[in-house]
Amino acid sequence: MRFIRKTLASRDNWALLALVTILFALLIGLSGSSDATVEDDYEYLSDGSNVTITGYTGTGGAITIPSTLGGKPVTTIDDSAFEGNAVITAVSIPSSVTALGEKVFENCTKLQTVIFLEGSTITSIPQGAFRGCISLSTINIPSTV
Repeated sequence: MRFIRKTLASRDNWALLALVTILFALLIGLSGSSDATVEDDYEYLSDGSNVTITGYTGTGGAITIPSTLGGKPVTTIDDSAFEGNAVITAVSIPSSVTALGEKVFENCTKLQTVIFLEGSTITSIPQGAFRGCISLSTINIPSTV
């Protein structure tokens, strides 16, 4: 009988150890394994020569996306970078930005104006980039699109 109890206790210990290991791995994964940097209200990733904006942490209103972050040119605004943001009312996009991700401004319900600054060479705006932007009334689309 002691052998059976000891075997069951041993199995319980292994199960508990496995559960703790899984929980620890999940916590590490959720604790920000991202290498994103934050500067001037913008979260971004750099490949060493260019920057991709991945998020926005500012208070909103009319914003101008910077042409450089971390001393590198901002060339891309990533998928869903501003998605669901309910505080931005206008956005100016610099000519350094050459690519917009999917759903980049989707459901930004207070966004009224989008301006691509002079010299923009962006060639496409993804379908759904402004889906759900119910207040959007003005957007200047560059001739390069």
